[in-house]
Amino acid sequence: MKKGGIYEKNMDFIFRSNAGAVSNLYASDVSDYGNGRDFFVSFNKDVDESQISHYRILVVPTANYINFSLKEANNVSSNNYTIVYKSGKSTY
Repeated sequence: MKKGGIYEKNMDFIFRSNAGAVSNLYASDVSDYGNGRDFFVSFNKDVDESQISHYRILVVPTANYINFSLKEANNVSSNNYTIVYKSGKSTY
């Protein structure tokens, strides 16, 4: 199933960690800049944010998403993802 440009099929695999997982992840390409700065992303926070200092938003090309793992995500340079610091809000 495709939702907002992201395939939900592998969401648990990609986004699950020891801290848990976000829910209601939504991503949409709202313009055509071609460099990722035109993405809109929203999600509901993990139920327990006590083990979380921040969330990371990574955009993975369609050709790579099936094999993209948490291990690979942890090795991505900080220049290539967006950090969202937890705020206590239910939705980011």
